[in-house]
Amino acid sequence: MHPSKAELRLFVENAMQDAAARARISEHIGNCEFCSEFCEEYTLYLVSIEDTDRLDLSQAAFNAADDIFRHALRGVIIDMQPLAGDIDTPLRLAADGKEEFRPEIVNLATLCSEQPEAILRVMRDSGRGIDYVQLISDDPELSQNVMIRIPEIGWESLTDDEGKAIIEKQIGDDISNLKWQIKLPDAVFSMKPLEYDPDETRCSGETELTTADSDRIHVELQSKTEGKQIVIKILELDGKKDFGDVRVAISQGGVTTTSSTSGNKTISFDLTDTESVINIRIFQ
Repeated sequence: MHPSKAELRLFVENAMQDAAARARISEHIGNCEFCSEFCEEYTLYLVSIEDTDRLDLSQAAFNAADDIFRHALRGVIIDMQPLAGDIDTPLRLAADGKEEFRPEIVNLATLCSEQPEAILRVMRDSGRGIDYVQLISDDPELSQNVMIRIPEIGWESLTDDEGKAIIEKQIGDDISNLKWQIKLPDAVFSMKPLEYDPDETRCSGETELTTADSDRIHVELQSKTEGKQIVIKILELDGKKDFGDVRVAISQGGVTTTSSTSGNKTISFDLTDTESVINIRIFQ
């Protein structure tokens, strides 16, 4: 049995504390061409990272590299796989004591992806009577306000600013074998907080937002006696005016609201926070 890629990375980085595990992997690498090649390539990767860190790059170069990375993630679908060695029953803490102890929150399944690296935990909160997912990544762009979906049963939901999303559909017991996916947004926009005159009962402001990837939306902020709204009309996605059905998510003050639209139709969202930045994400 091959060591996992995570174990091989730790071995190359000299970060394995288990001497027996180090010896086992060292012996395996000596006899396995595949794992030996992986370790050689990972070693070259680490060397290239060190060389890059020594380069005196300008801020513009760093910004350009970041733009390329973000563009590469545009609309990416990440397939999640069961974590090697994952178990179906929750781990018991040593302090749990008696056999009849049942924790309120249990881990039903753990899935992961290697490129990019992310972990998805399917959790059950018996106290609140809900199941939910917790998406974890070192990069917030991969965990916050992204879509989690299971295409085969038609379920999808967006994570909040903490990477959590409630599962509002029965997904059965064979959780790890479902086709879990992360869908990153196809377009992201950001607006300053809503500005309005509190002495006016009705007011409105319009603007057009664009991205470097030729995405364009028309936004109208409305303040009326019955409340405040943001009205959105998608003009172009990736330079195309014909983009079919999309799902739009509005995040403000830690609260995310979603709705679907298509073509040239406008879509409206109620706003309750006039001081937070408004983030708009579009999923095709």
